[in-house]
Amino acid sequence: MTPPARTKVLFFAPTLEMGGAERVIVEYVNHAVRIEPVLALQYKRGPLLAEIDPRTKIVRIEKKPRSLSRLHRWARRHRRRMRVRTRACSRAIREHIKGYMTEERIAAIQEWEFAVRDFLRLTPPDAAAEGAEWAPRSGWRVWLDLPSWTLFLFHQARMLAEESRERGADTIVSFLPFTNAIAVLAKVRYRRDLRVVINVHSNKSRLLATLGSYERFCIGNAMKLLYHRADSVIAVSGGIRDDLVARYRVPAELIEVVHNPVPVERIQERSAEIVTDCFSQEGYTVIAVGRLVRLKAYDRLIEAIAALDDLPVRLLIIGDGPERDRLRRQAADAGLSERVHFFGYQKNPWKYMRMADALVLASDVEGLPNVIGEALALQVPVVATDCCRGVSEYLGDSEYGLVVPPGDAAALAAGIRTVLTDRAMSEGFRARAAARIARFDLAPTVRQFESVVLGEGAP
Repeated sequence: MTPPARTKVLFFAPTLEMGGAERVIVEYVNHAVRIEPVLALQYKRGPLLAEIDPRTKIVRIEKKPRSLSRLHRWARRHRRRMRVRTRACSRAIREHIKGYMTEERIAAIQEWEFAVRDFLRLTPPDAAAEGAEWAPRSGWRVWLDLPSWTLFLFHQARMLAEESRERGADTIVSFLPFTNAIAVLAKVRYRRDLRVVINVHSNKSRLLATLGSYERFCIGNAMKLLYHRADSVIAVSGGIRDDLVARYRVPAELIEVVHNPVPVERIQERSAEIVTDCFSQEGYTVIAVGRLVRLKAYDRLIEAIAALDDLPVRLLIIGDGPERDRLRRQAADAGLSERVHFFGYQKNPWKYMRMADALVLASDVEGLPNVIGEALALQVPVVATDCCRGVSEYLGDSEYGLVVPPGDAAALAAGIRTVLTDRAMSEGFRARAAARIARFDLAPTVRQFESVVLGEGAP
């Protein structure tokens, strides 16, 4: 009997760098049942590319117009002839202006050139210096790149619409704010018959509050202008759905809540891998997993570990990012070099999570933190800040893990102490974890996701 035909769908994302949304893309692409996925990336890079099923077609949305690409191909075929003519022309021009360009005039032109470059510089020189503090982009200079980014957005939308036609895909599923805007613009401007489903993985109001005026203007207005034009919007938590309705003009009937999939069986299998970086059995092991960025508040977590100086606690940080060096310095300055360990990016973080006494999420902003679901799959007690409604959707009212106030290192330290020392509480969390994570398991979530993408609504 012939298997039923699958619907071709284009999945669109910036890259497959390590991140929660990118991991979700990998799960949906690899475990699609009724969908034949084609993965379209703005930039074909990222460690998660290696985890994509080799049978999945991966394409890159061209950055340059195809007409320009054809010109480049023609130029490569004729480069020798062009090089000879260009050199001859260059020599003639140099000879012609040699008498005019005195040293004084050359110096004056260079001075004006440097002045113009300094005037148009979008990033202040001290912001790129090693060890400089990160700050949100703001100030009048950064607004100078708004026209070029607008043109780039329209160009990418046209390329995406053309790619969907070439691949025979009438549906696009996009992830993350910028690619969501491009996908909706491709439908509105270049291909009206296209079905667009966008995914929202974080509470944008909280996220934008941490950014500069430029990002707030661009992302906030793009969402208000475009998100309601999508055919369907997938929010990974109820809190995100409410935020989209209240602040970004998205009709409630367009939004479906589909929680991130947690591949419970695979996590449990891979967690059995032997850990070669062994620690002594003495003391407690606390683990944190995620990108090293400001919003994850690892600095506050290190402060909390420093406050637990009366307990033999070691902290394992799995992940990489721009905050790595600053966090290492913070740990060294606090005298925690022997207690705080940075393991960098790991293909298999679950083998470390399995050996932990607790997993800690200290974030200021999240959507539906995947790492909490992974900890529940391994029956590891969780301490998490109440940074979004997604945390309570995983942990309830501290029924399946301990929820503490956000932005408070002392409260975080107290929560870690409680979970580590109160054996009855931690064992209760472990006992209830399996039943809780079943509703987030891979198979039911993929079914729900495909129903929304195919226009059937959530089952």
